[in-house]
Amino acid sequence: MKILILSLSFTFIFCSCRAKNINELALQAAQELLNATKNNDWEKVVDYTCPLKVQELGGKRKMIEDQKEFFPQKKNRSKIKLGKIEEIQTINGTTYVRLYYEVYDDHSVNNMRIDTIGVSKDKGLTWWFIDGPLKAEQFKKYLPDLVGKMIVPTMQHPTSVFK
Repeated sequence: MKILILSLSFTFIFCSCRAKNINELALQAAQELLNATKNNDWEKVVDYTCPLKVQELGGKRKMIEDQKEFFPQKKNRSKIKLGKIEEIQTINGTTYVRLYYEVYDDHSVNNMRIDTIGVSKDKGLTWWFIDGPLKAEQFKKYLPDLVGKMIVPTMQHPTSVFK
């Protein structure tokens, strides 16, 4: 009986720690994606991008070249910081997290929020992300298991903040 109680206690503690760690793992991966974006590390950015989206855009090599062309190698004036996880769900062994980034610029009074969904199929060891806004048909294509189960990411219009 003592062994059973000890075993159940260990299982509960292990599961509680694992649930907490998935949050930390998701935030760590989201921060790595953000750092890669800030540092123009497009290869890493593509590694963290929804695989179906990468395929649709012509594959990894093409997407990296497009990113280099679209984003100049200089630092962007806008500042981006990682927000919080707002929702987590595990469906059929895949973990989904909804979190957000905040974008702001020191030279303007506009702030913007970008909602993002992170996906891990291996209990948080690897992640990919897809940013909002997603139209309903895109949501169904990229995240079919979440239709009707998680709020669709949206992009909020910039809000004026007087400093």
